[in-house]
Amino acid sequence: MKEILKRSLLFVALVSTLVSTISVNAEGIELGDVNGNGTVDAGDASEILIESALRGAGQGEFDSEKEKNADLNCDSVIDAQDATFVLIYSAVAGAGAEITVQEFIYEQLPELRPTEPPTEPPIEPPTQPPTEPEPEPTIYVDPNNITYVFNTKTKKFHSPDCRDVDKIASENRQDFSGSREDAVNMGYSPCGHCKP
Repeated sequence: MKEILKRSLLFVALVSTLVSTISVNAEGIELGDVNGNGTVDAGDASEILIESALRGAGQGEFDSEKEKNADLNCDSVIDAQDATFVLIYSAVAGAGAEITVQEFIYEQLPELRPTEPPTEPPIEPPTQPPTEPEPEPTIYVDPNNITYVFNTKTKKFHSPDCRDVDKIASENRQDFSGSREDAVNMGYSPCGHCKP
């Protein structure tokens, strides 16, 4: 009985291979290509079904490489479900879809898709806390010793940087160091522009 089943399935595989040959990865044996002919087709599905039947009788023949290529759903069992995936893939690829067996399996069983390792955010260099500008040095101004510019003709006193200082004739200009109070006591009044 086993021999008849085996021969029948081999005949189906031979006919299927002649009728439906879909080229896939020419670089090497691909998932699903259990007969190693460079295609994933009905012939591979037939071999998977034969192996499944033989394993049911305790007589499996696949080596580890064929076993790896036959277990499309990664459940460690070679069975009709694996053969079904091969047949469906063969039909999809035969209809012109450009998809690998692995991509097809991931679409059918997304839980098998390897997860991307979590990406860690880029490490940014430590930031320096914003530095506050250094405070201006405190300049002590002795209110009793300030430089003023007197206009002896108008009896006005000015700050040295006042715009009117350049207009004072040299014979009327006098530099004075002392307090504002001293300048007022000497009969001078503050300039209306610089307001010293």
